[in-house]
Amino acid sequence: MTIRLLVVEDEKKVSSFISKGLKEEGYAVDVAFDGQTGLQMAMDQVHDLIVLRYSSARDGRHERSS
Repeated sequence: MTIRLLVVEDEKKVSSFISKGLKEEGYAVDVAFDGQTGLQMAMDQVHDLIVLRYSSARDGRHERSS
């Protein structure tokens, strides 16, 4: 049985690096480039593990002061 993973990462170089490494190890990998798509994919398909990076900087509530 193949383990299916979902990688949610908006930086395409990073998601490609992660995805390639996991595929080389024999995992089936789906990739979403934003949280909304990742959420939809997680609801529509069965994954054994979801790998994501949480960043609050884009939601506008946590801004860094200079």
